[in-house]
Amino acid sequence: MKLFYWIWLDGMLTGHYIYIEASSPRKPGDNAMLTSAAQPTPTADSCFEFWYSMFGVETGTLNLYLKQGSNLGSPVWSKQG
Repeated sequence: MKLFYWIWLDGMLTGHYIYIEASSPRKPGDNAMLTSAAQPTPTADSCFEFWYSMFGVETGTLNLYLKQGSNLGSPVWSKQG
């Protein structure tokens, strides 16, 4: 599996965003992975919120995993492009 880097940019108003260039030189089977630092175990129900755009042909799939220890497991959410 080939992994590649995300690009971090300043947003137009406030904040930041990241993206991957999905066109050339990307090839079928390429994967990008973004991970966060470990988060404390919540004491109540929690919510994870993010925005995404999957514009273009053959975009692929966006998967969201909840990593527990060293186990990535199965996606807890998935969107086909």
